Amino acid sequence: MRTLRKMNTTTVALFGALTPLAFGLTACVAPDGGAPADDLAATTSALSSPAQILGFEDATLWTSSQGTKSASTTHSQGAKSLSVQNFTFTTVTSAQLATLSGVTPTLQLDVKPPAVLPWGQIQVFVSIPSRNVFNATLSSVPLAGLPSTQFSTLSFSVPAAVVTALQQSYSDLTFQITVNAPQSSQGFLLDNLRFQGASGGTGGAGGTGGAGGTGGAGGTAGSGGSGGTTSVIWPNATSSANSDAWLRQHHDEITEMHPRALVINFVNGPNGSTSTVRARWDLMAQAMGEGSRYHAYSNPSAKPFVIHELLKQVDLVDNPIPPGWTLPNSTKTPRVTTSSGDVRLDYTQLYSQTFADFYAIPDPQNPSHNLTLCELLQKGIMNELFIAIDNSENGITPEIIEYKQMYDSNDQPLAGQFDPFAGNGNFEPVADLPVARACGRSLRVDFLEMNNGLDGALHVLTHNYEHLGRSVPNVDRFYAALYNRDFGQRFNTFFNSWYDIAVNGSATPFLSYPTNQSVSWFCPPDTGCAGQQGTISPFTQGCGNAHYPPNATNSYDYQNTTTVLTRCEHYGLHDGPNGKDLTSPYSVQTLANLTQQFGNGINGGAWQLYLFQSTPGVGSRATTDDGVHIKNFWPYLYY
Repeated sequence: MRTLRKMNTTTVALFGALTPLAFGLTACVAPDGGAPADDLAATTSALSSPAQILGFEDATLWTSSQGTKSASTTHSQGAKSLSVQNFTFTTVTSAQLATLSGVTPTLQLDVKPPAVLPWGQIQVFVSIPSRNVFNATLSSVPLAGLPSTQFSTLSFSVPAAVVTALQQSYSDLTFQITVNAPQSSQGFLLDNLRFQGASGGTGGAGGTGGAGGTGGAGGTAGSGGSGGTTSVIWPNATSSANSDAWLRQHHDEITEMHPRALVINFVNGPNGSTSTVRARWDLMAQAMGEGSRYHAYSNPSAKPFVIHELLKQVDLVDNPIPPGWTLPNSTKTPRVTTSSGDVRLDYTQLYSQTFADFYAIPDPQNPSHNLTLCELLQKGIMNELFIAIDNSENGITPEIIEYKQMYDSNDQPLAGQFDPFAGNGNFEPVADLPVARACGRSLRVDFLEMNNGLDGALHVLTHNYEHLGRSVPNVDRFYAALYNRDFGQRFNTFFNSWYDIAVNGSATPFLSYPTNQSVSWFCPPDTGCAGQQGTISPFTQGCGNAHYPPNATNSYDYQNTTTVLTRCEHYGLHDGPNGKDLTSPYSVQTLANLTQQFGNGINGGAWQLYLFQSTPGVGSRATTDDGVHIKNFWPYLYY
């Protein structure tokens, strides 16, 4: 629990002196009369030509989820390009466009990276809500090796169904461009988004083996071409739903995950404005991606593995707020009174058709029907739910909840068995929510607590990860030692972790470190083991957990300057003497870079991210003490 203290082809141009295009005048308005999204960009776009948007001539017509956005006079056409700097992952989104002409099966984009990149990827998404197209994924293109001295033309394959939709009439088309690359203070430049007249080489969009030419992106082997590195990305055309067998079968082959998130906003007032909630979601997504960069603190080239994509933000706020309504969350917030008399969020209603009509995501096979939460999960259109809430309303929500499919020790599903307590709290009105069980898919519900900071959100994610072993035994097998939850086995103590002998949130120190490789402990007076004490030496600890970093003297001790030795950065590598894991020093100073980016407040945000980055991820060589390969942690989140 966390506290509240808290390029030799014929091009069909979309702009410039060639094909003039119609442009819609519809601004973006939130559902149910909520605040407009990106008001300035949406309004300005209504007065602008497609040439300005698709030619990146006006930086205000594009938004950027992370980094600093500006116009650059270095360009491949027109007079300007769009420059974005100081990001690792960012989503650049266009203002709305009306019906385009000259649509073909290949979209092209000119890019100029700030340096020759050791890794990176760019992907384009298309949304036309009026045509039932939501974040349709185009092919991804690797960025590694592209020249930094000139623009390169990249090509993206457009699915046939999206081409058909683009050839219809609409006024709500948006392009999203996601860029995943090493952070730089110099600008990454984008210019000249247009359709290509021919699909290019034989190995996929752009050629037979590299980005943009003879070494093209895509290819017969997926992203990277027949001569490049194969990328295996989930969701994909074969598998997109949580708990799919495909995830288990391809666990160690997956190179990236792009879970799609639905964000529901119930917060009235300024804290719940469309732009404020979107900014908070963007920051949360950036932090989660940063946490999935395995060993990024020592490997700047480490790529994010989990890259969240926003399916839709649904604002269910009161506008205007009814007279006399004083609660911080809207009248649309589904509430239920529990048997103990507490008022909690009623998750049953979120699965209903009434709320499906609020979400307004039509069924592609039956556009007159809006998909329910269950149907979104089963079809793989949504993978995770985020609820923006003001939790000062009598703690209306738990910290994080998950309804998780249960598995055996071989990662095989136990038919019909779900764990309703896989988060750090449980569903209401009853823990084993029948409507959730009927979906047959795991679902994590995260909360964007708009009255609290990112710090607490990262803290509760760690609790979620700690609890996954309840439903997926291999999570405990592989990671209990990392999370310092194996003390009974490792040190022959009567407790498995510091959680077992302390009071959550207690400020009373009960741990001390005689040396950097030993720890002395005692049970505080108000615990069941009061009076017992001992010393563990050598203290060959793993890393830590949500409440206890490696040098903690009590719960929530995230600012401690004491230096101790840990296996955090070498967990499972057996790279030390006699095949043991090397140890390295840890203190709060270890978190300096992450603290600068994300803060390290009362709930230990930077510490949680350091722990995530220490968790074996993609490409890890980590093994258990008995030699079993430790699987990449992150795919387990969507089992």
